[in-house]
Amino acid sequence: RLYFDMDGTVADLYGSDNWHYKLRNEIPGAFRNLKPLHDMKELERICLALIEQGWELGIITWLPMDASHEYNQICTAEKIEWANEHMPYITEILAQVYGTPKHTASKRAKIQILVDDNDEVRETWTTPVQRKAIDAKVNMLEELEKLLNK
Repeated sequence: RLYFDMDGTVADLYGSDNWHYKLRNEIPGAFRNLKPLHDMKELERICLALIEQGWELGIITWLPMDASHEYNQICTAEKIEWANEHMPYITEILAQVYGTPKHTASKRAKIQILVDDNDEVRETWTTPVQRKAIDAKVNMLEELEKLLNK
């Protein structure tokens, strides 16, 4: 299984206008119109090839810090909408309360890879054998391409 983080990994939350203000004040729309961070056609090509090789693809994403239950529901819907538009080949989208270890959401598989921009999240995810991580800040598309050649 291959999982992607969203914010800062595939969706440009941190480059969007007033993102922090929107989240802190629970303003709807913070995730709906985010720009992709990568060439999404190239990402789709790689992901479809991985799917052909038997990989299952999903998203594990955090919801805003200290948000109300109602705002988390709005943000979850917006993240699903974004993923459906930009990554329609994803079969599972898991939105977690901010700070929840991402490995608690993942389904067990022989190999689990998380693509994430957060160093601490990748360190918590990684185990000696089963769970590996890819740093989204270090040419993510090249790193994903390497999975095709294994």
